[in-house]
Amino acid sequence: MILGDESGENSIGKSSLLLALDFVFGGNTYIGSEADKHIGTHDVCFTFRFNGVDYHFLRNTNNPKKVYITDSRWNRTGDVWECGDFTHWLSAKYNIDFLGLTFRTAVSLYSRIYGKQNLDEHDPLKGHSAETKRDSVFRLIKTFDEFSKIDMYSKEFEKFRQELSVFNNARKYEFIASDVKNKTRYEANRIEIGRLEEKLLSLQNSQPREYDKYEVDVKSKVIDLKNQKTILDNQISNLYRKKRLVDLSLSYGLLPRVSDLNALQEFFPNVNLRKIYEVENYHQKLSKILQENFKQDQESIQEQITALEEISRKFASQINELGLHSDVPLEFAQAYNEITSRIKSLQAQNDAYAKARELKDKKKQSLTNLNDAVTSILNRIQNSANMKMSEFNRQIFQGERRNSPELNLRTSSNYTFYTPEDNGTGTNYKGLILYDLAILELTNIPIIMHDSLLFKNISDEAIQGIMELYSKAKKQIFIAFDKQNSYGEEVHRILHDNTVIQLAGNGEELYGEAWNRKR
Repeated sequence: MILGDESGENSIGKSSLLLALDFVFGGNTYIGSEADKHIGTHDVCFTFRFNGVDYHFLRNTNNPKKVYITDSRWNRTGDVWECGDFTHWLSAKYNIDFLGLTFRTAVSLYSRIYGKQNLDEHDPLKGHSAETKRDSVFRLIKTFDEFSKIDMYSKEFEKFRQELSVFNNARKYEFIASDVKNKTRYEANRIEIGRLEEKLLSLQNSQPREYDKYEVDVKSKVIDLKNQKTILDNQISNLYRKKRLVDLSLSYGLLPRVSDLNALQEFFPNVNLRKIYEVENYHQKLSKILQENFKQDQESIQEQITALEEISRKFASQINELGLHSDVPLEFAQAYNEITSRIKSLQAQNDAYAKARELKDKKKQSLTNLNDAVTSILNRIQNSANMKMSEFNRQIFQGERRNSPELNLRTSSNYTFYTPEDNGTGTNYKGLILYDLAILELTNIPIIMHDSLLFKNISDEAIQGIMELYSKAKKQIFIAFDKQNSYGEEVHRILHDNTVIQLAGNGEELYGEAWNRKR
């Protein structure tokens, strides 16, 4: 308990001390706070006790990424941890090393301190202003150590989502056939494939004799390779023509020579050669840039030619290897090749469509499985949290029937938090406090921190009930509170029994002075 004075004096260090405690637990909001600004670089020394063993540490505000191990008088021993390693150690000690959950992600939300962005009484699940509701819900699932039950479904959904994305991109850039967009076109292709197969059978039956299928396939393959090689050779010829133009530009240059300018003066004696030279000086600079571009073009074209010629040679080699002396008529082989190529093309289109449908169905089903698993978990968490908050609410009002806060987790990205029939400011902050207390009891979260501003609008009756709940908790709760004499004897007793430090004005501030006073 951090107790302020009866007047509710501000700037005496209540929030700063809570931020320092958050810093002890690996937080960073203390860096850049008023304390950090006013007193400059300083050490924060602290001790954790687990199973009767004390562990001493130190963090410095100038180098907060390091946590120094110290002796009992906080002298550095030379051993130093990265802050991430330190918080991982805390996770193990507090037994919250849950799948997908870091120590800071677990505890930061429940340190409700002025200066942090987690003070929205209407949305106690939200850790900071930019956080999405989905992120908030999934942190809650991880905090209850339920994420392992949906991790498999989540990974399966992500797998099919990525496979479908890659497949669609391949179709978009025509690495895979993409002509079939709907069931109608798919069925039309099936009909066309059937018609072509009948045509192929008719073609085969029209021949004077039945040719060996292997020879027909080989001859058809040779024809196909020759067609591809012809297309490729035409591309190579076009590149050679383009290269010759670039070569000419590099060989003859872009600027007039001295003899050209002398000839110009001979025909036009009054020409202003100085102006021409000035213009040509600019052109020379431009020419250097163009020359460099031409060189790059020349190299690029040559690289393309080399690559295509290599492919052309491979085609020629394959043609030679397949060039069997066959009596399969050329016209028959060409017609056979045309029909079979068309069948393969249509079948590839239908296969691509079928594969896309399969991946879409798998993605849809995996999402359904994920949502079903999430819904089941959210129902359990919602029921547990609401029952615990209702229990605490009855204790606060000593059995009097008062509406308690309700968490409604509709989906993984849609939830509400409110007290039915009561939307007052004090009720909303009471609901936030009860939510934190419920999470503290239902999960392995080791601490909560509540700043004094949370209590300002809560009724006296509710304040007494909340203090009693705090005093019964079996885990650490850090709160800042002031105006203690405004409440009853029971509140005063609880505060007195649990106060660790009391702050006030006139030299009794946390850092010895109030920063809102002129020096």
